[in-house]
Amino acid sequence: MLRIAIFLFAVLNIISKINAQSTTISRFYNIKNGNEFGQNIILKNESYFIHNAAIIDPGTGNSKISTFFTIVDKNFNVTNPITFINESKGAEKRSLQMVDDTIYYFGFNEYVLPNYWNILKTNINGDSIELLTYNDFPDIRMAPVSIQIKDDFLYLGGRTLEYFVNKGEITILKIDKKGNKIKEERFYDIADPQKVNYLSDFIKTYDGNFILAFTTILEGTTKQAFIIKFDENLDTIWSKEFNISNQIFNNPDLTPTQDSGVIFTWNVYLNDIRDQFPDGGFELGIHPPTIYKIDKNGNTQWADTMWTYRPAYNKAAPLKNIKKLFTAKNGDIIGAGYYRDHQEKRDWAWLFRYNSSGKLLWEKIYEDKNFTSEDDYFSDIKEAENGDIVCVGEFWDIDGEWNNATYTWLLRVDSMGCFEPGCGVTDSIYLIQVTSDYVTSTNEVISEFSYDNGIIIYPNPALDYIKVVLPNDRKIHKWEVLDLEGKQIITGNGENINKIDISTLKSGLYYLEVIDNKGRSVVGKFVVE
Repeated sequence: MLRIAIFLFAVLNIISKINAQSTTISRFYNIKNGNEFGQNIILKNESYFIHNAAIIDPGTGNSKISTFFTIVDKNFNVTNPITFINESKGAEKRSLQMVDDTIYYFGFNEYVLPNYWNILKTNINGDSIELLTYNDFPDIRMAPVSIQIKDDFLYLGGRTLEYFVNKGEITILKIDKKGNKIKEERFYDIADPQKVNYLSDFIKTYDGNFILAFTTILEGTTKQAFIIKFDENLDTIWSKEFNISNQIFNNPDLTPTQDSGVIFTWNVYLNDIRDQFPDGGFELGIHPPTIYKIDKNGNTQWADTMWTYRPAYNKAAPLKNIKKLFTAKNGDIIGAGYYRDHQEKRDWAWLFRYNSSGKLLWEKIYEDKNFTSEDDYFSDIKEAENGDIVCVGEFWDIDGEWNNATYTWLLRVDSMGCFEPGCGVTDSIYLIQVTSDYVTSTNEVISEFSYDNGIIIYPNPALDYIKVVLPNDRKIHKWEVLDLEGKQIITGNGENINKIDISTLKSGLYYLEVIDNKGRSVVGKFVVE
């Protein structure tokens, strides 16, 4: 069956190369005299509307944070002068929404008192249409997190600005399109006002309701996550709580599913689970993100944890931090953020894709070959009409001047995360190197392990031998090593699977299929250097 699957993959790969009509690009924009990054993006008629933030004139004593828009045409050239939002900082998670041809920007005057929220109406050309303000926060300073729109009303989500001090409330505000308040809700029955609560995301579901995600600080760095579904009148439909984590810097993310459910992410705490795995050269990351599929009634349908292993000589396993989720037209879930490698001491911009049933399809990290970078990430993702994935984020050139070294990064890849079809398969992190707007090479640099596959192969990449561990304690009947075309290279039985001699294999990618005494098969992949 594996040989058939590999053959089909090769055929589909050829077909995809023939039919591919993707537009792929990697472009950096250095608009201002300072450090800048892309926060949110909207696509319209092959134009790109980017909400940026920047630290202008850092180190001069006159530096300030400013919000501006970058409008990019289909050829990835900036087409319009930048529109600045004076004394405004954008919403933390979702600052842009588009209805028909009108774009709504959501931000606030962080550095000016009294505190107020801005809602700027504009179009894809960046022309200002109208500016609304809301300043009825007499008892607390609120930072904006997300904007959603339904019918003739705007729904604005925010959190206490003085986080970690002595307050931590969340709020959802419903206003009309003239800025008049309809209702405000803080969900005190769930978000205990005596504790510090942090709103992290807020979305509209396909059935016309809404879901928010927040965390509550229990003590120290220990947090618990919650989601609340509510209707257009801000009345709670149901709420759901999740496990406790001590990863203080990660917060939940949301994206709606087409069956009116939601995808929710939360970094679980796995310190105790490490004891269940062999110590033969691997360390399990203790804060991997878990992807949950929740149906419209609040029931968990599936969950998948993005386990990460690295050789024991590394100080720690890599950290995967999700900054944004997006639901594709076909129901797949696309995620963006960064992949932190503690051994390399750097962050790579990171993308991954799940199908609607909870299977991880692929994940990839990205870097530019012309620059030496250290901390890169994607903060927003969208899907183009042809299925391409468009991302915006930050690129940090560490060889540049410290006060002008971070740029807005606009990336467009195909639906597989590739510049060229077939740049990688499913169960490994792939490093995609880009140079002057195109891919120069693709290298498999980090092997991943999925607990659902039930197999660990190490070292990976390998040179002379590989070791195999099956955590489920299966009795092995036979195994075989196959090349990419499904050709059998090496075979053996359960007695010699613990250490397999691969010294005669040429450099490249191989599959290991293991069959137990009940005829069940698991497949892993490894690279020979």
